[in-house]
Amino acid sequence: LRACDVVVTTCVGSGSEILDEPGLEFRTVVIDECSQATEVSVLVPIVAAARFIHQVVFLGDHHQLPPTVVSKEAASKGLDVSTFARLYLAGLHTNILLVQYRMHPEISKLASRNFYFGKLKANPTAAERKPPKNFPWPSTTEPIAWIDVSNGSELKER
Repeated sequence: LRACDVVVTTCVGSGSEILDEPGLEFRTVVIDECSQATEVSVLVPIVAAARFIHQVVFLGDHHQLPPTVVSKEAASKGLDVSTFARLYLAGLHTNILLVQYRMHPEISKLASRNFYFGKLKANPTAAERKPPKNFPWPSTTEPIAWIDVSNGSELKER
């Protein structure tokens, strides 16, 4: 691990004994999808690296999915609010997502209108977006394909 420039783990996995090896120091902690992580889980990598840490970077989007908290009691006590959302609500300056690259523009219109004040743009554009290779797209005018997989089977690779 000492030879690695970057070590990737889940928040909870960052508390693993293997990462507590003497001489192993993490100066920067990057927490991706921070808006989907509970505050408690976000504390794990911060506390684990507390002796050496110089900066913490939160990446996420408080407009998207919140943390999954199954316990209604925990949710009622605020544990369903992510660190990212709490910092945003406290007035921390954030940069809003302006360009998204994953969704077809027609699909992203809903997110843009409902969560991003109409400012979210898609890249590539619909005209630039090519259909997937080796897939007979059912309609050239629709950006969504519904695929019946009820008679399918799951294959597991080893």
